[in-house]
Amino acid sequence: MHKLRVLICLLALILPACSVTSQASPALSSEERQHTASLINPQIIQAENSLGLQLHRQLVESGTGENVMISPYSISTALALAYNGSAGETASEMTKTLGWDDITLEDLNEHNEQLRKLLSDSDDGIELNIANSVWVKEGTEFKQPFLRASKDSYNADIYSLKLSNTKTMDKINNWVKQHTNNKITQILANPLSPLTESVLINAIYFNGTWEHSFSEDNTQEESFVLTDGSTQQVQMMRQTYSFPYAETEDWQSIRLPYGDGRMSMLIILPSEQSSLGELQQELWKDPSPWQQTFDENTVNIGLPRFQIEYKQQLKTVLQNIGMKLAFQPEVADFSRMSNERQLYISSIMHETLLEVNEKGAEAAAVTSILVDAGSSSAPPEPVNMTLNRPFFFAIEDTQSKAWLFLGSVTQP
Repeated sequence: MHKLRVLICLLALILPACSVTSQASPALSSEERQHTASLINPQIIQAENSLGLQLHRQLVESGTGENVMISPYSISTALALAYNGSAGETASEMTKTLGWDDITLEDLNEHNEQLRKLLSDSDDGIELNIANSVWVKEGTEFKQPFLRASKDSYNADIYSLKLSNTKTMDKINNWVKQHTNNKITQILANPLSPLTESVLINAIYFNGTWEHSFSEDNTQEESFVLTDGSTQQVQMMRQTYSFPYAETEDWQSIRLPYGDGRMSMLIILPSEQSSLGELQQELWKDPSPWQQTFDENTVNIGLPRFQIEYKQQLKTVLQNIGMKLAFQPEVADFSRMSNERQLYISSIMHETLLEVNEKGAEAAAVTSILVDAGSSSAPPEPVNMTLNRPFFFAIEDTQSKAWLFLGSVTQP
């Protein structure tokens, strides 16, 4: 008997900032935002951020010192879609691994619905679009509760098509292209297998301008010290302004806000006496020091223009942190997704691209799941913070505390 496979492909991009246009949907009032935020479960936000850090650790420790970047939000949302179709021990294991203990499926779906609404709320300085879709093989019966949850809680587009042909491959790629503002143009390089039963996709697109942009006139070439002690020349952007800032003898941390401040880039720089490796050990153990509100301080910040391109298979790292049954053909249980049997996850791909410049950052993330048949007073002197050595960053929503993207820069 052919086994049905679930292939998960996760792609995320952060690209150079350009002019930002407001979303078509009307902005929420402050009261509406407050009400929406009250429906978001802090436990699920914490679980999502924790998952991101666990995966980040696995990827860093198994890597060769390259830049690493993932989208915890995109990964968690895609897995939540798949979780809606899981059952039995597979569902129990996913719950434990993803940190959803004591969270009902209904509460998880309600949380994701409200978080999507909050994150998608328009702002003159930020554009953040989130989209989901479910592509079902024509003739395959998918269960209505699964499809209804995908539509109602995740606002997913539902398609029923012949999946294993070039025409459908092009349609899926075009959907991804459309919902990432043409930044991700190809999630499928080849037509799907005839065994493919469904494709589940999450797409997130972010375009944010700095609340306080860097002047290109202040950008100059400076040295960046790599992990091995060698140096490379980078274009160092500079400005002095009041930002949320914290420091210890081991690290400096700053939040650079986007737009009206609803989103920000959190940056953590290890001290010269420490290292990114030592910092990450502390971060993986307990991220709470960097999830607190920082006091305002005048900072002379030096931030290099930098780019990251990253692509990684996540199947092994998810197995390493405890999600095993979902990948095993003989035991995986996704019977709440379809009446078809022997569904399992065969692959999870994640691809990211990041570019940061004087204006800000533009970002997109796509997660696809293929179900196969088979300001305060300034101090006298500003604090100096120059990112001329490896550092950690996260793009976060300041109200929900969700880390939409996170990563480590070892070579700009």
